[in-house]
Amino acid sequence: TWAQAIPKLADAGFNAVFPNMLWSGVAFYPSAIVPQAEVVKREGDFLAPLVKAAHERGVQVHLWKVSWQFAEDWLAPRGVSDPFRAEGRLQKKLDGSEAPWLCPSDPRNREYEWAAFLEAAARGVDGLHLDYIRYGGQDVCYCDGCRIRFKKAGHKKVSSWPADVGPEGARFEEYAAWKRENITSFVRELRRRLKKDFPQVKLSAAVFSRIEQARTFVSQDWPAW
Repeated sequence: TWAQAIPKLADAGFNAVFPNMLWSGVAFYPSAIVPQAEVVKREGDFLAPLVKAAHERGVQVHLWKVSWQFAEDWLAPRGVSDPFRAEGRLQKKLDGSEAPWLCPSDPRNREYEWAAFLEAAARGVDGLHLDYIRYGGQDVCYCDGCRIRFKKAGHKKVSSWPADVGPEGARFEEYAAWKRENITSFVRELRRRLKKDFPQVKLSAAVFSRIEQARTFVSQDWPAW
């Protein structure tokens, strides 16, 4: 149990833990935003006992959230992404096939993720840790929503979608910069909302260590953060 583990960690000199308890498709505590893990229904809240045990020994708890990803067929049951798929909210590859990630440019997905983060912040944690705070690769996202939102952002209409904005397209760099800003603006807004409602909560992230690889392949311009 955490009541047993935390004192051992504290005695060994650990001052923080980063429990991986939240994905886009599953939460390991009672959530009004994200579907609960089946084990929570059977055994109860996993986060509250950790926060209690950690704070009793001066250990910080930074909730680790995997962004945009469902953990479907693993930590979350099969079908958890179906409502999002039905609403056209998943990332699409160049070939038109869907990827099991939420599209980061979709306002509905952004609000969903922000709400999940803020709900977690209200659980008494000391920090939030962002993982997968990026796109799935260069071959996403090319959904119909991205096409509309790219134009609304002030870019001229794409003649041949998605070829012109794909990795081999003439407008790839323009589109890639827009995708990077989708991620950066998401982090920026999360920081703003945390400062407003939970100013004591720290924000950290797991990112690709090679900056150019991060920017080019997964639209993660973390130096801009």
